[in-house]
Amino acid sequence: MRRPRSDDPILAPPPAPLTLRNARGDLYHRLPAVEDELHALVELQTHSALTACVERREPPEAGMREESLAYFLREWRRVRCMSAVDALTEEVLDRISPFVRTHLVGVPDEDREDAQSEVIARVFHPIFNLDHPRGEYYQVRFWNALKRRCIDVSAQYHDRAMDDRTHRHRDPRDREDAGDDDPAENIPDRTLAPGDRALIADALREIAQELKPELVQAFILRHFSGWPIEGDDAPTISEYLGVTARTVRNWLHAVDERLAAWRGGEK
Repeated sequence: MRRPRSDDPILAPPPAPLTLRNARGDLYHRLPAVEDELHALVELQTHSALTACVERREPPEAGMREESLAYFLREWRRVRCMSAVDALTEEVLDRISPFVRTHLVGVPDEDREDAQSEVIARVFHPIFNLDHPRGEYYQVRFWNALKRRCIDVSAQYHDRAMDDRTHRHRDPRDREDAGDDDPAENIPDRTLAPGDRALIADALREIAQELKPELVQAFILRHFSGWPIEGDDAPTISEYLGVTARTVRNWLHAVDERLAAWRGGEK
C-alpha cells in the first residue's frame, strides 16, 4: 500500500464546525482536546499528519484521539487522498476490533464474525458518506457511537437467534393450524411499543453520555431486545452483566428517571 508522499495536499485549516444537530436542533461540537489536536495537524503535509495519527504512544491514551482520526478519515476521503484513507482505516480497525469482539452481546458463536463485520461497516459507512452529516458524530463521541453500533447489531443477531429458536420449537400442529395468525406472535415479547421504542431511542442517544455504559446496555437489552432480567432462560441480563437482578432493576429505574427528566425538558 502506498504511503502518502511528502507533497500530498494539506487540509484547509481551520477544521470546519460540525453541521450535525441533536434531536433538539442544537449543533454538536467537538471536545476542546479534539479541536486542539486537529488545529495542530491540519496545516501539516498529509504524510506528517498521518504519521502523527498512527504513532503509538505509552500509555495508549496519549495517542491521537479516535475522534480526531474520524475527522481525518472523512476529510482525506473528501480530497481523495485514498492512500492516507487506507492507512488510517487500518489504524482505526486495529484500535476498535478488540472492543467490538468483547461488546457483542448474545450473538451466537457461528454468527460472531458476520456480526463484527457488520459493526465495522456501520461505523465506516457514515464516516465516509460525505453527503450526510450523520458520520460527524464520530468526531464528538467516537466510543459512544461504537458502543451503540455494537448494541444495535447484538440486538439484531440476538433477535434473529430467538426467532429461529421459536420456530424450531413450535409444535408442528401449531404450524399446520396457524392459518392467518399474526406473525408477530413468533417474535420475542417486547416491553415497549414500536412507537415508544423509536422515541426512547432518540432520547437515549441524547442522554447516553450522562449514564454509565452498563445502565444503557441493561436498558436496551431489556426493552429493545426483550431479554429477561433473571430466570431459567439464557441469556439473562443479570447473568450476562455479572450482577444481581436487584442491581439490574436499580439500573433500569435510574434510566427511567433520567428519561422522565428528559421528557420534561431537563438537561
